[in-house]
Amino acid sequence: MPWTVEVAPREQTHLLSLPTPLRERIRRQIDLLQHSPYELPGSRKLKGSASRFRLRVGDYRIVYLVHEQARRVRVERIRHRKEVYRGL
Repeated sequence: MPWTVEVAPREQTHLLSLPTPLRERIRRQIDLLQHSPYELPGSRKLKGSASRFRLRVGDYRIVYLVHEQARRVRVERIRHRKEVYRGL
């Protein structure tokens, strides 16, 4: 059974502002979250959180929450690696 992947509205807007090749790479990685949010190359659990992970896409990071019972993944942030962890 595939996972449901939601992207926060603010991050959808930010994603549209990125250059097309980068946007497509990030979209492909987000699509892969449907199959398994735990087993992707470049995916790591963030310290201090039981359900928050990050996925590396070049110099960009995708930070997402995994809701195990609902089989849902929510993408919280898509930012350059310098900015992504500020305010988390």
